[in-house]
Amino acid sequence: MAFSDGALSSLRFPRSAGVRNRPYAGQVVALQITTRDIERIPSNLRRAYRKMLRELSVALVANYKSEVPGRPNGRLGRHVASKQLRRSVVVGVFGTEFARALNRGFTSKAKNKKVLRFVVDGEVLYRPRTRTAGRRFHEAAIASSGPIVEAIYEMAFTRVEDLA
Repeated sequence: MAFSDGALSSLRFPRSAGVRNRPYAGQVVALQITTRDIERIPSNLRRAYRKMLRELSVALVANYKSEVPGRPNGRLGRHVASKQLRRSVVVGVFGTEFARALNRGFTSKAKNKKVLRFVVDGEVLYRPRTRTAGRRFHEAAIASSGPIVEAIYEMAFTRVEDLA
């Protein structure tokens, strides 16, 4: 479903929820969507809430895969997943050390030899180390997640009387 800019600005996402960066922990690069007032949702609406969380997980994983460098189903894209906690959904790259390095940038050094050999524009270069700039795909995924969360929330709770 397509939304106009005016439609997205009129959506009302609860203030008790939010999209935030989840700190790097181990081999995880992730963003976290939190809803704090789950206890206040009436029992007859909890089914709609759980359905909204499932749809949110699917949409955010697809969004995150679109921001990951390379092919969406490539080596890094296969590690993109979502985990549902009690009051939040965590979406990110799990189980790979390369994701964090690729996001921030890294320095490569030769393992067994004194220099690295690589070809740039047909010219062979030898360097003891080289710096690779970060791709910042994680920040791009966070920036594009807000409208997705708001749209799915709006679709899930547009006609509350139909849910009862």
